[in-house]
Amino acid sequence: MLTADQIAHFEVFGFLLLPEIFTSEEVSLLRREATNVLDEQRGGRPFDGVKSQTVMPFFERRPLIRSLLEDDRIYQTAEDLLGPGFVLVLTEAHLSVGDTQWHGDHRTRGVLPNVKMGIYLDPVTKDTGCLRVIPGSHRSPFFESLGNMKQQYDDPAAMPLGLSGPEVPCVYLESEPGDLIVFLEEIYHSAFGGRAGRPRIALNFEAAPSTDARVEVMKTEYTNTKYMYRPASSLLESDSRRFRDMTMPLHDLGFDTFDV
Repeated sequence: MLTADQIAHFEVFGFLLLPEIFTSEEVSLLRREATNVLDEQRGGRPFDGVKSQTVMPFFERRPLIRSLLEDDRIYQTAEDLLGPGFVLVLTEAHLSVGDTQWHGDHRTRGVLPNVKMGIYLDPVTKDTGCLRVIPGSHRSPFFESLGNMKQQYDDPAAMPLGLSGPEVPCVYLESEPGDLIVFLEEIYHSAFGGRAGRPRIALNFEAAPSTDARVEVMKTEYTNTKYMYRPASSLLESDSRRFRDMTMPLHDLGFDTFDV
């Protein structure tokens, strides 16, 4: 359970770094399962390191790690920040290639509170691809004032604020395997300098679809995406109340299920 200070930190700055949340044995399991799933999706071919690879959903595909979705370290953290009735939007596994330019998601702003949790399966530092965040950049008018930085997605050499992406003042969320990074999608975030094929996994949650505005956002994104808001049948049909609670609201909205 998060402390009142941690919750306040998240609300003001838009992120938390929770160290040593998972044991070395759990990290080894996560790394092994992520490697296996990613290998399967490539048909056993070696990773060429030319383009990033992503698998969605991830946690739901493997019973050994699926249980972490209802573990207090994940479930209670999401509930502390989003309140009861939150939903599981998506889980992911990645082998990342190249830099990730600065961006902040405008999709849910002011309508649908969200939490993203990231776990890096290798040590990452400022110079090797750790997540960088601009504290408080989820808040208006700060968020809007950074909008021109998205030019760097099309042209990494662009300097809309007179700075290259790596030069932008920020906090470096350097982490070790086992740490949990929790942040808002709206906060401006990026990563620079990591090796090709660095592994990371992520989980995405949003607050309960308790208003018409929230439901409308979900329906729009459901229509426009392939994996978001599609609950796994293994969670819907589970004996676990927590699994059902985080997926049944999506089923009740008529969204398709993912057969894993």
